[in-house]
Amino acid sequence: MKLTRSLSRSLARFLLFYAQKTEKYGIDCIVHGDDPCYLPDGTDAYAIPKKLGKYREIKRTEGVSTTDLVARLLEFADMNDSKKSINDDDDDDSNNTNNDSNGNNKRHEARFCTTASRIAQFAAKVSYSKTSKMNTENENRKKDRKKLKASKNGETCCYVVGAFDVFNAGHVELLEECSFAADKVVCAVIADEYLTKDQTNQPPPMLNQSERAMSAIACRHCDDVVVGAPARITDDICKTFNVTTVVFEDDDAVTARDRDVCEKNGVKILSVKEKVFSRKKLTIAKRVQENRALFEARQKRKMASEKAYYEQKAFVAED
Repeated sequence: MKLTRSLSRSLARFLLFYAQKTEKYGIDCIVHGDDPCYLPDGTDAYAIPKKLGKYREIKRTEGVSTTDLVARLLEFADMNDSKKSINDDDDDDSNNTNNDSNGNNKRHEARFCTTASRIAQFAAKVSYSKTSKMNTENENRKKDRKKLKASKNGETCCYVVGAFDVFNAGHVELLEECSFAADKVVCAVIADEYLTKDQTNQPPPMLNQSERAMSAIACRHCDDVVVGAPARITDDICKTFNVTTVVFEDDDAVTARDRDVCEKNGVKILSVKEKVFSRKKLTIAKRVQENRALFEARQKRKMASEKAYYEQKAFVAED
């Protein structure tokens, strides 16, 4: 009961904050999918935006689930918990209800279908209301990029390499910074085959190649996205995209071979440091873990509704 009241108060505070700030920051609307969203007390979570006439509802994007993502983050945080044994992978999982008879994790089942029409939807440029803060920022960014282009000879291309796993504000900040370093930003989302534990000595990405790429495709700071890119810089990449600058999501990922290839092709390797936001998924996972009690209570409720949704799922036509 105490946990329920805490969740309810947190959501209420957020909605009150939204109501107070919507006019100040020129927020046009708040959007949610067509699946119902209720507070722990059973009331509509979006009652305030609806009363303000700011609520918009869209069809749920099939296969995209924050409930599943939170579950993966909790699991990832556990894997990196210093209190856990290094040999956790060898522990007996017989009591884990999220594992099937073969020991496979059920919640990692990929439900997202990467179709051509879905890619087009994610890549579509968003138009903002002229009164919104986003529109002002976007117009200022266009002016800054025009000034940058005028000050340089020829078109410049920044090739950004990374896993972009659990795409977050830190990644947006990185790509925005890159957009000011060149006329064109090409985001290279590394293929799953180069991110296995054998290849990196790190846990594999929480999201698969298609899921990671779609997040980058939807980012307004990307002009193009390479889906399933090699982890290393090659002569062919430099020539294909006419690369002038290379940025790695993680500076530690740069190898001597990368430096040699860039030097040979006259390409500069640029380091973009984290500013306001961390782009490391472990930072996000730890934040989730710190509020584990809240998230586990949420997960218990949401996982059940997710399961029911997919069991009762039927075809729904899209516009």
